[in-house]
Amino acid sequence: LAWQEDIADSENLVDELRSQVFDDRIYVFTPKGEVIDLPAGSTPLDFAYYIHSQVGHRCIGAKIANHIVPFTYQLKTGDQVEILTQKEPNPSRDWLNPSLGYINAPRARHKVATWFRKQDREKNIQAGRELLEVELHKIKLKLSDVSPAIKRFNVSSDDDIFAGVANGDLRLNQLLHFLDDHHHQQTLAQQDLAALEALEKRKHSFTPKPTGN
Repeated sequence: LAWQEDIADSENLVDELRSQVFDDRIYVFTPKGEVIDLPAGSTPLDFAYYIHSQVGHRCIGAKIANHIVPFTYQLKTGDQVEILTQKEPNPSRDWLNPSLGYINAPRARHKVATWFRKQDREKNIQAGRELLEVELHKIKLKLSDVSPAIKRFNVSSDDDIFAGVANGDLRLNQLLHFLDDHHHQQTLAQQDLAALEALEKRKHSFTPKPTGN
């Protein structure tokens, strides 16, 4: 408004300012009338994920002005968007395919990718645990014996080890070799300590025979 008088006679300048302010952004409305600022080219899924991750994960459809639109519909400034959801989250991997046009905003794409990584991680943890349990049994170790590998392989927990085994980030043979060596050395150290304690005990219990004059 402060610039209005100065630029009123400059149509090109007005167009340039409008382009800079609006061309790369759109402004759409929720059903309650709240304004949502999104990148140009955003879709209903981008809108849903902007509202909340769970709204995006559970999205099954969208309405613009009470009319159903496809997920690939590109929102326009002034659209009023209503998201239709289901009870359980069920994103599609197709949403991550840029060529299909379901999602264009990096923020939404990151949330979908994170959801799938979490789902894959839980499956990998279970698969890795089962595989490692079998292999550890062959070298007379248990799942509870994997903790020393946390520091060695720079991970945060046993679950990271299980997931790494399943998805190939950790080489199974390398892990087993480390655990076998570690516990073998630990056993030898325990045996040495036990032998030393037994020797000390015998030493203290030994009473020399008195010698005659």
